Amino acid sequence: MKRIILRLFNAPFLILIAVMGTAIQTSLFVWKPIAVFQPQITLLLVLWCAFEREFLEGGILTLILANLAEIHSAAISGLYLVSYMSIFLAVRGSAKLMLVDQRNGRAVVAGFAALANSMILISVLHLLKSAQFEVSVVSLVLSSLAQLPYAYFGFPLLRRFDWKTFKSDRAHQALEDESLIEAEGF
Repeated sequence: MKRIILRLFNAPFLILIAVMGTAIQTSLFVWKPIAVFQPQITLLLVLWCAFEREFLEGGILTLILANLAEIHSAAISGLYLVSYMSIFLAVRGSAKLMLVDQRNGRAVVAGFAALANSMILISVLHLLKSAQFEVSVVSLVLSSLAQLPYAYFGFPLLRRFDWKTFKSDRAHQALEDESLIEAEGF
């Protein structure tokens, strides 16, 4: 029973992690020189959904995470929705073509996704004539490179989180194997 409850509460816990991460990143990284190195926790969770969730569940979680990002920011309505869904669909589609299961590979994908996210945001805001284009381009590369260590250390933590909440396929398979062994009387 405990396993079923933990498995059901995996998605709400991910949303809670996003809320807490957004609060931390916007309160600790307000000073301009270190603001470039702030983690994009919501983006990392969107990437995790693209890698580890089914299409429907990951898409719904991405929509919820994008809505949370829009609520917390002063961005134009729909900006993060377009950006995060584009990244989710691109990573989800490329995951079918490439095998990116290693820790280093996923960190590199997170760096490119952060770069793509920034470029999408800047492009949309530039088209709407509301972006400070020159200032944004200067911090684009640094903020994308800053996501590499966050992803490198964050994805194993998310994998452990999925294991503890029995959301991982491996945890689910181990649970089934354990129940088969118990049924046979070993």
